[in-house]
Order: sequence, then structure tokens, then C-alpha cells
Amino acid sequence: MNDGRHRLDFTAEEMGAFEPDAKVGLLGTIDDHERPHITLITTLMTRGPRELMWGQFCEGRSKAHVTARARTGYLVLTNDRAVYRGEALWRRAVTEGTDYVAYNRRPIYRYNSYFGIHTVHYMDLVGKLTPSTVRVPALVAGGLAARVGAAIPGARRRPAPLNDWVRSHLARLDTLKFIAHIGETGFPTLVAGVPAAALGNSAVVFAPLGGDGELFRFSEGQSLALFALNLKMQSVLIQGTFGHYRRAGLGVIEVDRVYNPMPPLPGYIYPRNPICQGNPITPRSLPTGEKHA
Repeated sequence: MNDGRHRLDFTAEEMGAFEPDAKVGLLGTIDDHERPHITLITTLMTRGPRELMWGQFCEGRSKAHVTARARTGYLVLTNDRAVYRGEALWRRAVTEGTDYVAYNRRPIYRYNSYFGIHTVHYMDLVGKLTPSTVRVPALVAGGLAARVGAAIPGARRRPAPLNDWVRSHLARLDTLKFIAHIGETGFPTLVAGVPAAALGNSAVVFAPLGGDGELFRFSEGQSLALFALNLKMQSVLIQGTFGHYRRAGLGVIEVDRVYNPMPPLPGYIYPRNPICQGNPITPRSLPTGEKHA
């Protein structure tokens, strides 16, 4: 994936790319411990050349994050593998108005018996990269390298944050992986198409593909987040710290938190929250129109 120079305004073509509901839209936020967090926001759209908006239909940690810390990162991956990403400042939220009505008239929400948009959020664009493309051959090659690297002995044995389902989810080549880090500007930065695999039960190994070369520049102890999403819309968020680069340049994330973003009860599954004791992450398909917190 090759990135060009930074520029700000969206073109008409780029604004059109944000319009479909069938896309991957991600919002990078900063949590209460100053770590990057990633949320699936498929309602992410442009509202003019320098403004973004998104509709909220359920509660999740990202909504609290943006009101407390307005610096966000965004990433949109279209069906033709085009990637748009950048930085934005959350500005305000409304519960009525033209955009509120327009969101709820979209077919995916208008005919959904379970969810409707109850809040529309607005963000000002402050930094944007030129579009790039996820290259499938490189993604497959990187995925195989990550799986081989994960099989090399040396994983640290600690309490197991990565359960069987999470490890299997990461191992699949058709699971999309994204990494977030806090960039030099203090905004979350999202990178698409990062091959990764579980390294034992307490770490993740990744091939530093994509982005603007930033995946090669992590320092030991730096906070990272990895979001893994498959075609059934099953997902998991992994948070941890960068450990080191190992053989063939593969990077290692030492995992300390695992978050289940999926309804009906999003929450941390490691460390275990007593409220979530009966809700371990398990494979399931989400009903039509259901998305993530």
C-alpha cells in the first residue's frame, strides 16, 4: 500500500467513496489510559470537503472517548480496496436535524426493527493522506510470513489473553487486520491491511506492511491496538505494547487487553470484567444491519 503526500480537502470522488453503507469505516480514538482504540463505524461519511459525520445507534467506549478527548483518526476501506485515512477533531453531536433524518431514511436503518440512528456526530478534518490501495498479493505474502513467524519459538508464557477463538480468528487470511498507534501529532493513526497472527497465547506478530512506513518505526513499550474483522462482521480489538522486531522484520505486540466490540454486550474479555463473565467472545454472525459499538 503506497501513500502519497498529506493534503486536506476531500475531492468529489473521495466524498462519493464514503457514501456506500457497504464499506469498512473505522474510528481511532484515545482511551482513558491514553492508548489507541479502534471502533467499526460504517456510517462514517463526508459532509463537505473538510467535514466528517457518523451516526450512532448503540453505546460504546468510543463515544465516551471522543467527548473527553476530541483527537481522532479515521480510515475507510472501500469494496475496491481503496483506503482513505487521516485525522479529525470531534466537534459536536446532535439528536435531530437534516442529517439525523437522512441517516434514518437510509434502507439499512429505515427497515431495521432493532436499530435506528439516535445521534449524529460531526468532526472537522485536520489531516488527510492521499488515497492508497491494499495490494492483495502483498497482503497474502505478509500473512503467510506472519503465520510462519508466529510458529517460531520464543513466545513469552503469561496468563492467556488470547483464547482459542481469537487465535483462530487472527490466523485466517481472510480476516482483515488494522493497527492503530498515536502519531507524532497526538492523533490516532490507522493502518489497513496489516498481516498478523497470534504468537502463543499472549502476543501477536505482524508484518509491517501498509501505511507510510510508520509500522517500521515503533519503539519498545509504545501502545498499539489491533482490530481484526472478518467477512461475517465478527471482530475483536487487541491492545498492548510493542515488544520488538524479530526475524524477517516482523513486529511483536505484547497483549494486555482484549475487547469484544460485538453486541449484545461489548466489553473487555481480558482482563475479565465480572459483568462479562457470561459473555465470552464466540464466533457468530450478526443479524442484518447490526454493527459494532
